[in-house]
Amino acid sequence: MADIVSHGRARSTCCGSYFSRSPLRNCWCWVQPCWRHRFSASENDCESNETENASSLVVSGVYRITRNPMYVGLLLMLVAWCVLLSAPWAIAGPIAFFLYVAKFQIAPEEQVMSQKFGTDYLAYKARVRRWL
Repeated sequence: MADIVSHGRARSTCCGSYFSRSPLRNCWCWVQPCWRHRFSASENDCESNETENASSLVVSGVYRITRNPMYVGLLLMLVAWCVLLSAPWAIAGPIAFFLYVAKFQIAPEEQVMSQKFGTDYLAYKARVRRWL
């Protein structure tokens, strides 16, 4: 996250200084490098949207806690944004994200992964929760 030095103080260029110090934002800053590291270590392409191209099943690191750390991190960012806005209607965004991703992103990915990795993925799925 870029900072601008103004009058001797650094201020965040993204979402204001309150959001840049938010614990939920800091959580995302931890989760994102963790999943990228695990993907790189397993030689999977972390930039690809093609689940079919997965070469190995990653079950260590942050993937011991959640099967979908990227989506969890994004959901936390949306919830932090709602807290920042302090508007009850804003919770519609994270709810819509949660429902959409669960149905149109995670479910198809899980189907492909279970076909590709078989019993290994099913055992992992039984051991680790989808979200948290």
